[in-house]
Amino acid sequence: SQASSFALGSSATRARCEIPRIDEIAIADEVLSLKKRLRGVSRKPEVAASTTSTAAFPPQELAMLDANLQDFYSRAQN
Repeated sequence: SQASSFALGSSATRARCEIPRIDEIAIADEVLSLKKRLRGVSRKPEVAASTTSTAAFPPQELAMLDANLQDFYSRAQN
């Protein structure tokens, strides 16, 4: 667990400090949902359909990003 605590000072005036736990699953969920929302951002309007459009990421990089996020997400659930 990433949450840990330690004591400072004498037993009478002991101060307890806790390091907050990082919620990897919540972070992965947010990244995946943000990525899904941004997929359509680089698309051009229908009027300009005859021109070529540029993807935000090349397909190879997007596939690698998908694989890395899915791997991170599956490890975070265990």
